[in-house]
Amino acid sequence: MTLKYLKKGWLFLFLLLAFLKSLNVVFIAYIVQWFINLTSSSDYSKLLRLVGISFAGMLLF
Repeated sequence: MTLKYLKKGWLFLFLLLAFLKSLNVVFIAYIVQWFINLTSSSDYSKLLRLVGISFAGMLLF
């Protein structure tokens, strides 16, 4: 209801930020899934790479 009173620029910014937030949730789900697969396969050499990617992703989002 309140979206009809917004300027078009603010609406575009809102939709862009909502899309970026949804990418953050998808990224976290991907990292958790990758972590579960890593621990079940007992390949701990890739754990440092996982930590680096997740840290960079959290800084990005």
